[in-house]
Formats: sequence, structure tokens, C-alpha cells
Amino acid sequence: MKVVVVGVFAMVCGCLSPVMRFGGGKSAHEVQQEEYGRVTPTSFAGHREWAGEVSTARIRVWADDAYRAQNLHWQQTIEGQLEAANEVLAATFGVRLVADYRVWQRHQPGTSLEESLDALAELDAGEDVLSVVGLTSSISLVSATFEQLGFASVGGRHMVIRGYADVEERKMFEAAFTELSAEERDLLYQSRRRHKTTAVLLHELGHNLGADHVPTEDTLMHDSYSERSSAFDPQSHEVILAALDQHLHRGRTAPAAEPATPESTAHVATPAAHHKLAVTIDAAGQYSAGSHTLDGATLDGLLRQSFTDDPDTEIIVTAAKHAPRAAVIDLLDRAKAIGLQRFSLAAP
Repeated sequence: MKVVVVGVFAMVCGCLSPVMRFGGGKSAHEVQQEEYGRVTPTSFAGHREWAGEVSTARIRVWADDAYRAQNLHWQQTIEGQLEAANEVLAATFGVRLVADYRVWQRHQPGTSLEESLDALAELDAGEDVLSVVGLTSSISLVSATFEQLGFASVGGRHMVIRGYADVEERKMFEAAFTELSAEERDLLYQSRRRHKTTAVLLHELGHNLGADHVPTEDTLMHDSYSERSSAFDPQSHEVILAALDQHLHRGRTAPAAEPATPESTAHVATPAAHHKLAVTIDAAGQYSAGSHTLDGATLDGLLRQSFTDDPDTEIIVTAAKHAPRAAVIDLLDRAKAIGLQRFSLAAP
């Protein structure tokens, strides 16, 4: 959720408190009704309508001690989140997630999400699933970046997601919407919970499938959560779709063209295949292409030459199991800065 400075919420000492603005003859109830509409999440929308068969992909979910203590019916909780996420994934990418649930015997209070992600990778390599999901305790933050709510390896198989801050969110609504009924406050709470938990899961899955943060606000791969986010941006959509096609061994073909006539084919040439550049990142974050190790300057030169040869060159990234997330992001940023826009991920 974004901080609404001019509306009903303002950031004060790390928490949210109500700021009511009156004027124009409006009552407190009318003001709160307007703000209620502003902070109600938008519905998710498929970026593009999927017309083919919907495939299934398995994920494995591990819930640690703290998460299970805060969510007694945790499997039902995650099933609800998966159901909401699958509505988006099926319509957008033609895939539905099916979960296998495991108990994670781990009690590490105060551990960072990055440390939890490393521990999860040690526990479960995830070679037989699309993603391995670790669930851990919530934090007392209502407004947060995606990185505070979840953490995932770009182009990897692991993500860690925090539980929902139920108590803090309910306190905020009680304080901010005193003029509204308990039923209205609860409806807002439930809609925001569903939206935020779905957005976090989709965001971290996007990272696993190779999508990086984007500057476009109110999209799912922006670095901050927003109740206005409803879809993936076009570039992230293409990266995620290509990764899913590869994982599902799914070949997609272009729509059938109109029957050719001698006149229409007389001057038509077969389109040339675009160049491809394969870059490998090892566990130490070192880049290589073929048998050649690349430093930053050499990598930039290779990317520039690839762009000169073919601006539509596809960069194929192969990241080792423990390759640093920062190295993957750095490679994508270097390529984008030069003008390259086509990326795909290959299994190590």
C-alpha cells in the first residue's frame, strides 16, 4: 500500500495514523466514505487473455515455526492465496500452481529474509518443482516495500514470504474509519488482505521466473506494493512467459496466416533468426560466455557489440544454484542500459 499523505493515512513514527481533512460542507462520515473508496484495492486483470490450454506447475511450500504459530490454519490460508494468484496466472500465462505442503522445523526469530532464503535453499533444492516457497513470521508493518514482505532469487527456484500483519492492519482501520460500520471495515480489511498477499506471491514468482524490478508504478514488478497494481508490465510479462514456456516444455506458435497467393509471396523473404548471446553466472557471481571469463568492461563491450549486430539479440542467462541475486540483476541492468530488451533463463 502506498502512503496516502493527503487522504486518510499518514506515516508517523513508522506506523499509520488517520489524518482527516474536512471542508466543502462534508461530514466526517462523508470524508471517510471517500477515503474508503480510495484505499479499496483494484481488481487484478489478466495482462493478456490466454486462449490455449492451461497447464499446471508444482510448487512446494514450507511453513516455519513462527508462521504456523501465527496462522493456525496455515494450509487453508495459503490455498486461498493460491486460488487468487491462479486466477491471474491462468488468464495471463496459461498456468495454475499446485502446492505440496511441508512443515519447516525452524525457529529463527529476527532472521532477515535473505538469510531465510539461504536456509530454504539448503533445505530443499527444488529441482522437481517450479518454486520452493518458505513462509515466515509477519512484521508489524502495514505499508512496506515488496522486499520487506518477501524475497526471491531472480531466475532461481526459491522465495520467502512473510505472513500478513493482521493485528496492525485491523488497528489502522479501527483508528481511521471510526464513522463506518464494523462490516464495512471488515470488508475493506478482507479485500486488502487478499490483494496484498496475492500481489506479493505474484511479485516473488515473477523474480523466480527472471523478471526484475521495473520503474512503472502500480504494476506487479514495481519495488513497492500498491493497492492499484493489477497486472504485470509488458516487458516482465514477456520474460515470465518465456520462462514458463521453457519450464513447461510448451511450444507456442503464432496464429495461422491467411493462405498465401503467388502475388503475396512474390517479394516476401524468410525472416532472419535473431542473434542469441548466452551468459553464465557462477556461484561467486563471475560472468562468462563460452569458455571466456568476463569482467565488467568486457561484458559491457560484448553486450554493445551484440546490440550493434542485432538490436533484438536475445540474452540467455544461466545462473548457478547459489549465484548472487545482485549479479543477475546487474547483468540485466547492463543489457537494458545498452538497449537490449529480450531475455530468457536457462536451467543450470
